Amino acid sequence: MGINREYRMRKLILYIISFLLLSTTLNGQTGVMGIFASSTTTTTPTYGSELITNGTFNSTATGWPISATSWAWQTDGAGGGWLRHTTSAGDELLYQNILAIGTIYHISITVGGMTDGNLNITCGHDYTYTVVISGNGSYTYDLECIGDDTYFRIEGVAVFDGYIDNISVKEVL
Repeated sequence: MGINREYRMRKLILYIISFLLLSTTLNGQTGVMGIFASSTTTTTPTYGSELITNGTFNSTATGWPISATSWAWQTDGAGGGWLRHTTSAGDELLYQNILAIGTIYHISITVGGMTDGNLNITCGHDYTYTVVISGNGSYTYDLECIGDDTYFRIEGVAVFDGYIDNISVKEVL
């Protein structure tokens, strides 16, 4: 009886392995029994034109209402510039009134020289959907403008020490 049981176990194992190795085609994609097959189609998102005025700060901070105590334009030493915020400054906002309520936007920003604090990004007047950036790097987000206004906002929270550059806001079409 032991040999028969062993034979049946081997046969069952071979059956299971064969079952798992059978390839099938589903929606033009091959996978193991369709487990890895997918019918999703990847599309490249399209964006509208640039909405931000002077997002690269090449020679000035034109287009951004800034206070002398919070944000200041600085040269980057390579023919361009950025906006700098230091820990001694307040929480004043940078903003541009460029959005439409209910629209989704593709946002990118570079943050550098950050030694402390956070940078908050908000579309519209609903702070529930604020993006908080807490490190150096280049960031991209898709955010919907919600609330009761159409402002794109950047806030260096009081202890934020760093600079911003290469800001872009485009509608996701």
